[in-house]
Amino acid sequence: MHGACEAWKPNRGEPESAVFCGFRFILFAMTKDRDNEIRRCPRLGGPVSFSYCMEGSESKLPCWKVIDCWWEIFDVKTYLKEKLSEEDFQALLDKKPKPKITSILELIEKAKNR
Repeated sequence: MHGACEAWKPNRGEPESAVFCGFRFILFAMTKDRDNEIRRCPRLGGPVSFSYCMEGSESKLPCWKVIDCWWEIFDVKTYLKEKLSEEDFQALLDKKPKPKITSILELIEKAKNR
């Protein structure tokens, strides 16, 4: 290969022919291994596994940012469509975060109640 393209050294079940060009793009088989994949969480500021993102927080839905965070790693939308009911998938797409000020005020209130 030439230029910015080079052969990828496969890990954990990645296809032998996997190639990346210019960007470090993680490829892995659509298997249970995805639950153990780790990336930096923009909300928490540290590393989290995909399985953690799928747990969500207050609801039975995954974290509202799961698609934004994992789309470069694998086809997370298709995965979620297969795993969630149609209603839950649409609810995840429609879910919006609370405004920052609301979250801050809730945290202050929780701290006062301790």
